[in-house]
Amino acid sequence: MYKSLVFLMLLVIGQVVQADECILDQATRVSNNLELQKKYPGSYLIEKNFILVVPVENGEVHINIGGCTHYGITIELWTKNVDRYINEEVFMDQILHLAQTYSQGKVDQAKLKKLIFEKNWMQPEPPRRIYFFNYYETGTFEVYKRKEGQHILIGFSAYS
Repeated sequence: MYKSLVFLMLLVIGQVVQADECILDQATRVSNNLELQKKYPGSYLIEKNFILVVPVENGEVHINIGGCTHYGITIELWTKNVDRYINEEVFMDQILHLAQTYSQGKVDQAKLKKLIFEKNWMQPEPPRRIYFFNYYETGTFEVYKRKEGQHILIGFSAYS
């Protein structure tokens, strides 16, 4: 529960920081996204070109790499296929697929596979699908499934 509160506080604080107060270079972030967009035909940018949206068979994948004061990566599958990800094994397979296909090498695949295989995580509020993986010594690697309007989001967010 404590980690959930800390995460939410950091999220709110991060939202308050304005783009012109960023420590990290936002122009490079947008430039990187424009290059990344070329890799995924049919993709498009949203949120001031900070998030790349890639249409996929069962929804769309949102890719957010970079940050303002902390460097991080968030990758989410937005889908309306609610029943497909009820099973934890199928859910974790989707997380591995998202990391392998869209993280641009920012997530160590072998390490993530090992964490999933060993169930090396903390789950503060079962049966909700939120997991804090022991990926970094300092930082957060959160894996989640949550409802957002008519969509189900399956994804992860990592920052250090």
